Amino acid sequence: MTAYRDRSDRCPRCATELIDARAARGCPTCRGLWVALPDLLEMTYAMTPSPYKLELPFVHSPHQPLACPACTEVMGTWSLFGVQVDRCDNHGVWFDPDELGQILLAVWVRGDAR
Repeated sequence: MTAYRDRSDRCPRCATELIDARAARGCPTCRGLWVALPDLLEMTYAMTPSPYKLELPFVHSPHQPLACPACTEVMGTWSLFGVQVDRCDNHGVWFDPDELGQILLAVWVRGDAR
């Protein structure tokens, strides 16, 4: 299914227009990634051996919040496997450079230990 946008999403860090990057939208300036929560869950499921489905342990983490690229509301500040992320409950999760990789590695290590 193709998603059509009336406006372009902007990076919450540097306001650069986000570009499509497969299951994410990326910032070509700061290299951050915007990932919808269902896509993030699909990525984590792919890193976890069947039939296990790892729950993502989001923990509130006080840090400077960012605005959601989709709705511009302030996102919640969270820690996920020790990595600080920003999450809009309606639209997705913002990852600064290398954070998504750190989280997927943590998921794989936990899944491999089962």
